[in-house]
Amino acid sequence: MNDVGIFGREIDLSSSAVIGSGQCSQVYAYGDDFAVKLFFDTIPEEEIRKEYHNTLVLCQNGLAAVKVYEYVNHHGRIGILMQRLKGMSVERAILQQPDKLGFFAVKMARNLAAIHQKDVRDAGLSASSDFYLACIDNCLKDRWISEAESRKLREMVRAVPNKDNLIHGDYHILNMMIEQDEIRMIDLADVRTGHPIYPAPEITDCSL
Repeated sequence: MNDVGIFGREIDLSSSAVIGSGQCSQVYAYGDDFAVKLFFDTIPEEEIRKEYHNTLVLCQNGLAAVKVYEYVNHHGRIGILMQRLKGMSVERAILQQPDKLGFFAVKMARNLAAIHQKDVRDAGLSASSDFYLACIDNCLKDRWISEAESRKLREMVRAVPNKDNLIHGDYHILNMMIEQDEIRMIDLADVRTGHPIYPAPEITDCSL
């Protein structure tokens, strides 16, 4: 059962157009300036809370993330009311304007550097080291690696210096929107803290 805080106010999306979709949610237009990210029933409330909180942290630190406003619900499905971006994904922008690939690459690199420079030790984010240690445990449990390999991997994770820098965790061209030649970040469920040496989880995520 959803608690009142995350369940939010009831809204009607029956006449709203779907403007985006993914594995976890659909995004609906909600007027000219707003959108609703409506999560599928299979997504745990904890994950929705985490994405909302992570996005707030990035915005509060002056980073170019989509703005979020409140929790809402539509026929029992939890959603997040957010800013409606009028641009397109960086992937689509590259396909439409391949001659601007270098421009987009520089924009994304500078944006990532700005993320990694932010110290957010008191922001209530989870640690990248905990994530990778959990991945190693899952690999061992599923017999993808041996005990010796798991010990070596844990040593490698623990050897990374402890830092409280922002780590995006899922930084790629589908999770970036380009609007008036500026990058805006979306889908921020995987934001954590740690040393910038940590790569995106899709490179090493053994829990999948």
